[in-house]
Amino acid sequence: MVGTEQELDASLPRAALVAVVSGQNAKAIKARYLEPIVALEDEDIVLPKRAEFAYYAIYNLFSAQVLQQPLDPWLVPNQALAAMGDEAAASAWERALGAP
Repeated sequence: MVGTEQELDASLPRAALVAVVSGQNAKAIKARYLEPIVALEDEDIVLPKRAEFAYYAIYNLFSAQVLQQPLDPWLVPNQALAAMGDEAAASAWERALGAP
């Protein structure tokens, strides 16, 4: 849209993570995600790549766990690792695998 300003709700990712644990507010959170996801996909909102990966990782975790949407099981872990950056992701991956 020309001449419009898009803003992300900074509290939405935390609310989605709370919903993953509690299962509450699923409909409200799903509705709150509609505009920002479309804005990101249309590039009406542009985030730094790591922030974008983090945003999508939380959204997709919420979608898979709370909304029971089928997703590739590696999608969320890959997005979360990409959000961490190469060095931190490699370290996290090694810790997860129990490497010394």
